[in-house]
Amino acid sequence: MSFQEKSAWAVMIITALVFTPLAMAFFAGHPLPPTPRLIGTMIGFVILIVISQILIGLFSPKSASAPTDEREQRIELRAERVGGFVLAVFTIGLVWFAVKQDASRIAVLAFLGLAASEFVKRFWQIVLYRREA
Repeated sequence: MSFQEKSAWAVMIITALVFTPLAMAFFAGHPLPPTPRLIGTMIGFVILIVISQILIGLFSPKSASAPTDEREQRIELRAERVGGFVLAVFTIGLVWFAVKQDASRIAVLAFLGLAASEFVKRFWQIVLYRREA
């Protein structure tokens, strides 16, 4: 398994673990957590991603320092496109929310859109790696 695939697994799992509770609360209509908690969630997410990338690099230094080949670049671009489509859907949802909801819910939806697009991008990346393996 290449460094990029291991990285995709780590980011996908961390994204799901960190943002699923927020998404469930948001879409169930529960009150949003206070802003400091949301900011803490974002900071915690970044810290977990950095730690995971360091650990993956430490346990597989050869693949971490190897340049990406054409196959990996093609997979990355295809996955990026699918993630972009997900982000576009959330952006359309933001327009609807702008008419119907308050500003704090719009901000959380935008943030969840970024998280969802990243999750889908990494998921699709893994699918493409497994399909071409």
